[in-house]
Amino acid sequence: MDIYPGDSSPILISSNEKVQWRSARFGLIPFWAEDLKLSQHTYNARAETVAEKKQF
Repeated sequence: MDIYPGDSSPILISSNEKVQWRSARFGLIPFWAEDLKLSQHTYNARAETVAEKKQF
């Protein structure tokens, strides 16, 4: 299974001897992001531009 930034995927969460099946969205999505497509552009940071981009 390949999971890419912005994709939803099933995950298992275990707490208090209870296991739950949930859906999670993967990627770095800043709280100020209005568009979830931003997560497609936040998984690879270039050393040359990381200081210039507000998401990093």
